[in-house]
Amino acid sequence: MYQNLIKCTARITIPDEQGTGFFVAPGLVLTCRHVVKETSTNDIEVFWGGNRYTPTRVECHPELDLALLSVDFTNHLYVLLDADFNPFDECFAYGYPPDNVGSNSALCTVEGISADEASMSLVSQVIRPGLSGAPLLNKKTQKVCGLIRKELQVRLRGSILQGFGGVGIPVQKIFEVYPKLKSIEPHPQWVIEKPHKTDQKFIEALHELNYRDEVGIFAEFLGADAPVGAFLICGEEQAGQSWLLNRLWRDEVRASTSGVKYKLKVTKKWTIETIWERVGGVLGVAPDPDLIAQRMYEYWQKSEPVALILYYVEKLNESVVEELIGRLWNPLANCARNSSAEVPLLLFLVDTGSRDRGIDYLSYQLNYESNSPNIPVRLRLNGTFVREDINSWANTNRMIIEPLLSNCLTQNMSAGTTPIQAFRTQIQNYNLREDTSPEDVLQKICELCNHDWEEDFASKFVI
Repeated sequence: MYQNLIKCTARITIPDEQGTGFFVAPGLVLTCRHVVKETSTNDIEVFWGGNRYTPTRVECHPELDLALLSVDFTNHLYVLLDADFNPFDECFAYGYPPDNVGSNSALCTVEGISADEASMSLVSQVIRPGLSGAPLLNKKTQKVCGLIRKELQVRLRGSILQGFGGVGIPVQKIFEVYPKLKSIEPHPQWVIEKPHKTDQKFIEALHELNYRDEVGIFAEFLGADAPVGAFLICGEEQAGQSWLLNRLWRDEVRASTSGVKYKLKVTKKWTIETIWERVGGVLGVAPDPDLIAQRMYEYWQKSEPVALILYYVEKLNESVVEELIGRLWNPLANCARNSSAEVPLLLFLVDTGSRDRGIDYLSYQLNYESNSPNIPVRLRLNGTFVREDINSWANTNRMIIEPLLSNCLTQNMSAGTTPIQAFRTQIQNYNLREDTSPEDVLQKICELCNHDWEEDFASKFVI
């Protein structure tokens, strides 16, 4: 939507000055009257799409600061005007400050409207000269609700001024001045995106994509008589280590919501003493591996799942990792292996891929062996998704995915293509791009399905 607004804006110049305008209909550019002043049409230039146009006509209102320019060019995108806005609505503006000083864009909040409804108050510190005539895209309605007329500044001291807002002209006044704009048909490419709404079925479905082998190994571990085990989750950077870890805990571990989990994010300066201090601190015991193991065992015996998680374990020296395994995990695992507890006791070592070598020095097993709970099971993630996995997942969840697909995807489908086919093609092509990680693909899936990866998934990771 924001890119479409940018495509609708134009730079307008008169001798020694410039401002902004935007297309509101085929061949019609709206701006402020003071941007073009009383300048002859021959001295007004409209720059758009790398080309320069001279207006054939300029309609200026005698009182309101509005001007409508006609150009001999109609093959362009134009905005969708709408008079609807409310106080505190957020707006996005785009324009052309002199010499492109500062950003071309501005975010502002509608503070209110004047008594005569001829102007709107805008709160923003980035409205500057050159943005006069810039469109105000209402983030809520995804339509243009007005244009920027001028900036407002406050004098701090001496000649130092600071912007604190601006004044806009609402679309309702624009319609009164130029009533023909009210009946303009929307441009077919100005598509209103569906509002973001979290769909629980989609969230559950995404938890089924890929990592079948890793989930299967973990499920086999959980079926052991006394599930005590260590897991090394590793792979290239952003291969989905955090995503898999949270899936295993959330979806596979029974009573995980009431489980006891201790997550530590390692830095390269950590010594083994640092780990004892951090883990002992959260457990409420002295920084001693024997006391830490005893407290973890006590919690586990209360039939509560217990997990110790170390992120960025690749940053630790080899001797620190080996001492962690040898002095904490080995004694704890050996003590717990003969227990009758049915809930898991876990150590997760997460190698995020930030180092080339990782912790390849560590002894590991590829499948869980109940007689060797002290040896970590390695779950190594691939750098890309498998094509067949994406196709199978999309087809299986078609009834969930298709209603969520963004308008931009479905509106631009080629003839004879179904929505799920268009979706699969986009994801497959994205997955094959160089330097695209599995987490990038997950984010792209969310984007096409009108979900937000950070808001709906990453921010809700529990471990």
